[in-house]
Parts: sequence; structure tokens; C-alpha cells
Amino acid sequence: MLGVAFTAFTACASSSPAPAGLPSAPARSTDVLSHDPLGAECVAGDGASCTEAGRRYAAGDGVDKRTGRSALFYARACEHGNPAGCGAYGLALRWGRGTRKNLNAAQKAFEKGCRLDDMTACWGLGAMYVRGTATTQNAQLGVDLIERACLSREGGACFGLAVLYEKGGVVAANTGRSLYFARQGCQHGYGKACAAAARVARSGVEQRSFWVLGCQSGHGDSCVDAGRAALEGRGGDRDVNEALALFHAACELGAAEGCADGAVAVGSAVVSPEDRVRAMALLGTACKKGSAAGCGQLGAHYWRGDWLPRDRNKAATLLYSACRGGHQPSCRMMDAAQQPGAATGERRR
Repeated sequence: MLGVAFTAFTACASSSPAPAGLPSAPARSTDVLSHDPLGAECVAGDGASCTEAGRRYAAGDGVDKRTGRSALFYARACEHGNPAGCGAYGLALRWGRGTRKNLNAAQKAFEKGCRLDDMTACWGLGAMYVRGTATTQNAQLGVDLIERACLSREGGACFGLAVLYEKGGVVAANTGRSLYFARQGCQHGYGKACAAAARVARSGVEQRSFWVLGCQSGHGDSCVDAGRAALEGRGGDRDVNEALALFHAACELGAAEGCADGAVAVGSAVVSPEDRVRAMALLGTACKKGSAAGCGQLGAHYWRGDWLPRDRNKAATLLYSACRGGHQPSCRMMDAAQQPGAATGERRR
């Protein structure tokens, strides 16, 4: 089925009008790349080194993060016929990362990469067909291309299929197939696929397991969900230590608001004084990671002196920061704190 579909894709792509234009790297890019410390082998024609340089600039791996420079390297990689470079350049063009957004050019890059067996490119091309953003609309061909990528261990493609079968529309809704593809994506290390599998899992035990796997694969929201399950004893034993570790992982992975909510949930549960101290430390981490709610909750505890020693100066600083970050309960608490008698706990008569 997939072999036939891909043959059809190749024939269709060669016989239908090609989307104009896969932009080459600008002429000036040769000078730019030849003077780049990562560019010598790329300019000499080594497509794999171009792709690796693009990846490093996209991620800020040992160099300053520069998406524009990354896109130049990916463009040159695709010119040199590097499959992964075409897939990465297609994504840059598709979403406007470091270069101007250009759907026609993205399709060309994906087509070239997919013919060279880059599964990210096949996934991207399939998604364009499914969403109707390709030059011709062919949802079934899109689904077949995405499935090809999934069966070649491209976890994100499996996640895409799981969502399609969960929601229905392009394909008939099918919870069993949704779970199958989500499980495949999760096994291939794509954290969002683990979260999708948890949504349609058949038991609490399976659901919690998928969240933990998602957290281990770097999906912060899965860490939050797994932490709540551990705290509440859903899908297994109640384990406060595990919950705190999972909420901390959420903070480190950028899910700071969920991390803050988790810390409050631990503090509010029936836990030991030591666990409550750890929960407050976690709130501090969430605040440092940018959670306005985390700063506000921490400030409120300092203001009231519950769970933490009373410190009105710290409280005021934290509440002010949280209010500026859009946390309205902190703004209201600051207003209330300015009322006569607030500092002493007396009510205004």
C-alpha cells in the first residue's frame, strides 16, 4: 500500500506543475559560509557538514543561536543533495525560521528530501497535503506519506497520525489506531506522542506510564500530568517523592506554570513538613523559570507566613513581579496589602 502510494507520489510530482521555486542559498552566502568557522567543509561540497552546522546554529550548540545562519546552511545542504538538510530546510521555509516563509519552496524542499528517503521531509510533505497547503490537495496521499515516515521510526509523524485518528475528519476517527500510532511515536522518543497515547489509554496504569515516558522524552506537560498522577495515586501507588521529582523535571523542561501548580498541589496535600519545604523550593524554581503564578504563590506564602517564615519584603518583591507578569491574584493581594491595617492583620472598620 505504502509502496504504491509513494510511487504515485513520485509520478504525480513529476507530471504536475512544480511549485516555483526552491530558493538556492543567496549568492552572498558563499562568502558568509566560507568565513564561518563551521563552513569550510560545507562550502567545499560536504552536505552532511552543512546540515550539522545548521543544526548547531538552530540549537545554539557550542555557538550563538542564529536561525538565519542555520537556514543558510540548510539551504546549502539541500543544494548538495543531503537528505536531512532538505528536510530541515523545508521546515525552515514552512514555518519561517530564519528565512522568509514560503510554502511552495517548502514543498519543493520536502519533495527532494523525501525522494532521498529523509523521513522528516516525507512527514512534512504529507502534512502539507493533509492540511491543503501543498500546491495540490491530496489528503490520502498525505496520510500515506506520514504513515511511511512513522513506519520508518519518525516519531513526530506517528504523533501526527495519532491526532488524525483521534479527531477524525481527514480519516475516520478510530481510537484503536490513534493509540497504536501514538504508542509507536512514544516508543520512538517523541514526547507529545506519549501524551497523545495517555489521552486515549484504556487504563489509569497505562495512562500514567505514558506520561512518565513522555516526561523522559522531554515533554514538560507530560511531567506535570505524571506528577499529579503520582501525588494522587492514580494508576499506581501514591508517591510524593516521585511527584516532586516529576514537577521539578517539568520546570527544567520549560513547563514552569504546570510545575508551579504541581508544587502548590503538593503543599496543599497531606504531606510531611519536609515535603512541604521541598514544595516551596520547587515554587521558587518555577518562579525563576518564569512562572508568574509561581512567584505569586511564593509571595503569598511569605506574606501570610504559612508554610514559610513571614517576610513581607520578600513577599512584596515576589508579588510585584508576579503582578507585572499578569498574575491577577497577586495584583489583588498587593492592593489588599495597601489597605489600612493590612500589615498588622487588622481589618479596616
